[in-house]
Amino acid sequence: MNNQASLLRKESFGGTLSNSNSGKRLYLNKHEYTTVQTLRKLSEDLRAELGATTDEVIVREPTRLPTTNFSAPDTIFFEITRECNLTCEHCFNNSGKRLPQELTDAQRSDILNDLCTTGVQEVRFTGGEPLVVSALFKYISQIRNNGLRATIGTNGALITPQVARRLALAGLNAAITSIDGMEEKHDQIRGSGSFQKTLIGIKSLQDANIPVRVNTVAMRSNLQEIPAIVGYFFERSVPIMIRRLIPSGRADGMVAEMLSREDYDSLRQKLHPFLVDKRGFVRGHYLNEDRVEPRIKLPFERQSCSAGHRGLVVLPNGLVQTCGFLGPLGETSPGNLKTESLQTVWGKLCNSEHIDSLRSLLPGYNLNTSGPRTNCLAIALAGQAPLVQIQRSVL
Repeated sequence: MNNQASLLRKESFGGTLSNSNSGKRLYLNKHEYTTVQTLRKLSEDLRAELGATTDEVIVREPTRLPTTNFSAPDTIFFEITRECNLTCEHCFNNSGKRLPQELTDAQRSDILNDLCTTGVQEVRFTGGEPLVVSALFKYISQIRNNGLRATIGTNGALITPQVARRLALAGLNAAITSIDGMEEKHDQIRGSGSFQKTLIGIKSLQDANIPVRVNTVAMRSNLQEIPAIVGYFFERSVPIMIRRLIPSGRADGMVAEMLSREDYDSLRQKLHPFLVDKRGFVRGHYLNEDRVEPRIKLPFERQSCSAGHRGLVVLPNGLVQTCGFLGPLGETSPGNLKTESLQTVWGKLCNSEHIDSLRSLLPGYNLNTSGPRTNCLAIALAGQAPLVQIQRSVL
């Protein structure tokens, strides 16, 4: 199968079209969907809009077409292990050691085969540290050979030039790694020597022509260093995302590290020259988030929070969560891909009030927070809600 082809997924409103290389995604109306589905080719206009290098299309037609959600998640965040070579103080899922009864290699491959046939368009391999799993390269090739986009979330410290070349050969589309301070601060947060190792990893990825983005978690303890971090990577044309701290996992006692509205206002001013640069290298929660306007009118609101809407998380034991941060906060799992298909789990989720129950927590949190108003379900849950409020939505 051509791993350069675009993926078209059937929807109640028409279809979702994505391209694994460009990472772009478009929504098609019913007429456009039917035309592409019939011809199995993109028009010149759609090909240009999508940034595709070929007009070939792979079509997926899920058995359920909900009218209040997409027919499948766009992205699966697959935590293939909790084992990690670092022990970061703010790790959202308390990674370090393997979980009991983590999936076998064969079970992971079976799950990936299911994802490839049910409309998922991207798999992001995460952990823990995904590179401690030797079969990662095989998993990347497996989904790329089925037209899906393959990305990894990694601390970068294990990426040597040789590893980067193997990732490129497997077909990896992009990597996301983390830097949380200049050398002394980063090593304090993530472990001695990790800063230099991650810089080697970033350079190795670049040399292997794998696009890489840096994530930085904004905290009170590293706030003063963020302009220097941004400047460092901006000068090297490395995109950087300033992420909010979510108090889950090892960070559940770090509420005092969360930034206030005033902190974000100050940071926005300091980063202004970078944020307005037309190349878009610097993005950030509450700093310059853009509202996505679909190219066609959808029958439901496209939520900026992807949990249970455009994304799902698969844990190392096969359990599913709507968000990697919600699981450690006690969210009820809607299913297990070790024993159920993705379509079954997604159908249960779409037919439940699970996400609506979580979204109902947002107004109360936003009314009382000293931080920015948020759309993040995990922050709202961590900040106010007793678990009984989401236990009512058991699927």
